[in-house]
Amino acid sequence: MHLTSQCKSLVLLAITTTFVLSCAASADASILAYWRFEEGTSNTIASGAGSIADSAGSFTGTPTGNPTYRSAVGSNPVPSNGFANTLSLEFDGAGDFVLIPDPTGILNPTTAFTVEFWMRAGVQVAALETLVDHSHGFVDQTGWAFQTQPSGVMRFAVGDGGPFHEAISFGTDVRDDAWHHIAGVFDSTNDGQELSLYIDGILSGTDDNGGASALGNNREVEFGRASGAGMPRYYDGFLDEIRISDEALIPSQFLFSSAVPEPSSFVLMGMLSVCFVLGYRKSQSKNQTLGTSEAVSFSQPGNQ
Repeated sequence: MHLTSQCKSLVLLAITTTFVLSCAASADASILAYWRFEEGTSNTIASGAGSIADSAGSFTGTPTGNPTYRSAVGSNPVPSNGFANTLSLEFDGAGDFVLIPDPTGILNPTTAFTVEFWMRAGVQVAALETLVDHSHGFVDQTGWAFQTQPSGVMRFAVGDGGPFHEAISFGTDVRDDAWHHIAGVFDSTNDGQELSLYIDGILSGTDDNGGASALGNNREVEFGRASGAGMPRYYDGFLDEIRISDEALIPSQFLFSSAVPEPSSFVLMGMLSVCFVLGYRKSQSKNQTLGTSEAVSFSQPGNQ
């Protein structure tokens, strides 16, 4: 089948559109940092300054204690982006943590942000354990944090200078030794539920901070413990695919959400389908013309 001029134009447009949309999709400016723990080897201890890679930028982390790479993961591939996911990081609850410097406070947006990650944890002994934390508290009541209680309740806290506001989960035990996707969303414009906590894509808790903005700080992000030497609240369990965005994401944008083809894929498939139809119709039209010509020729042999 030969390509018609229309078809050639459609193919060229499809290729150009695919390239442009692919570039736009890859330039996702809302992702501030994304730690995947794919830089290690299963059953080895994470070690070395800056060894925990940030796949979205330069916020590398330094492990302390014995956080260990494991092959157990929440989902492989990652549902939303299709990335291969082969490793997580396990913390022992007795001194393991990862420290990520944030000297300009980029990882603590004040108007809107989303922090999400996968976790797996069993029985908890301490009153509170801190999973992911932006140096919340101290004396200024700033930052944000995710903490669990022994009952399996998840708490997402955001500071605005006064008492911390917390979205607290209900109905789901996240300490059941199963993988769960956790997402904390802060949106100062979302009156009545500025804080939203999602577990496995389901809204599980909200809190109203009266429309106030969060207060940021330029202290560290920590995995596996709370900031401040007084109450480290070490975490015992697995963490994976930790991502911070500077937008208030909706569940369909979470790492938990099932992946769908990029818009460029739809464009390409649609245009190629049109191209096929045009080619098919031209081929059919040509065959019908040839058939008519042959019929006339056979009916008038004397003209040959």
